Amino acid sequence: MNNEILREVKKMIARAKETSTEELPNNFTKIGEYNDIVFGAKEFNQGGYPYQFVSWRRGAEVGFNNGDYGYDYEMSKQRFLKRSELNQQYKRMNLLTYKDIKIIASGISLATKVPNIEAKQIDEMIKLKNRIINSDPRRKLDIGKMFDESELFLMKAGLIKAGISPDLDNATRKGIGQIVEKIEGLEEEVLDEFVYHEDDIANDEFDLER
Repeated sequence: MNNEILREVKKMIARAKETSTEELPNNFTKIGEYNDIVFGAKEFNQGGYPYQFVSWRRGAEVGFNNGDYGYDYEMSKQRFLKRSELNQQYKRMNLLTYKDIKIIASGISLATKVPNIEAKQIDEMIKLKNRIINSDPRRKLDIGKMFDESELFLMKAGLIKAGISPDLDNATRKGIGQIVEKIEGLEEEVLDEFVYHEDDIANDEFDLER
């Protein structure tokens, strides 16, 4: 996990400890729950892994079972989303048309020409652009299924950089803005809804109705 994700996990656990009144086994802190699947995390600091994650099924009467353990936050989070079927609640995920895909590809191309951008980030953007332009033009692109969180972040960052380019016409700039809004909406709905939010301190409920 990179430093940004480590900070995110640390902050998430701290928020959850402030709001959750339920104790989980083995010192795990509950950071999410949906459909009787509980998502927990704890500091681990063994074998080079700073955190450990688990998703349990809540027992019919008491306790937890069928633990699915892992050390990678992104993978564990996605397994929780799938296992709890929370991702199925968002089948209205924003789909991108072929026109949108072409705008993203051109936007990323512009972003790679921005001064002071790191070579590694340029390479990542080019790989992302190639995946996008090689998608089937006859089908709409489900960005929630095709890209993970880090790729969505990279895509959004590239489009924001491209959006300030003087070489863009107004229609393309407007299209970029709409796509950025779609990505931000997806991030909010699918990747963040199941964790505690800072405004949840007054209760122990999850914000599943934004």
